[in-house]
Amino acid sequence: MYYYRNIADIELPNNCFVANIQLVDNFQNFVTQCYERLKFPDYYGFNSDALLDCLLDFSWLKESTIIIIFDSASEIEPDKLKCYVQLVKEVEKKWSLHNQKYSASSEEMYEKLTMRCPWLSDNEVRNIIMPRDIRFYFHESNKIMIEEIVHKISDIINTSFLRI
Repeated sequence: MYYYRNIADIELPNNCFVANIQLVDNFQNFVTQCYERLKFPDYYGFNSDALLDCLLDFSWLKESTIIIIFDSASEIEPDKLKCYVQLVKEVEKKWSLHNQKYSASSEEMYEKLTMRCPWLSDNEVRNIIMPRDIRFYFHESNKIMIEEIVHKISDIINTSFLRI
């Protein structure tokens, strides 16, 4: 998790995909923004499970670095901000595990996946096992509140949950 003062100051690496998403109190508006700005696939279900599934996939994007900038978090209720922070921590944890698993044995995984899923193209297989750098940015005005939330939830992040 990262913080920014001005969006223009965020350093963008080459080959990255950037999405600016407004944190809002209305969850349906949030999942719709994610669909539009993160270019989620057409099968996206517009609910918390579908949101988590897509945030843990990104196989439809060719970029290896995905930067998600959350804007206007200062206007959101603390309980809603807590839900977003829980989501981000869960996604960061799962991507860390994914990257550890696939970076060490990507060729072996590639061979297994192509044998088990012959209908997938070479590019689709490589996108599935590609290690990705997923970065979430929050405005620095919320840093203290977010760090308090992270401290409180750090013991219970081991289970997947999304209740907004």
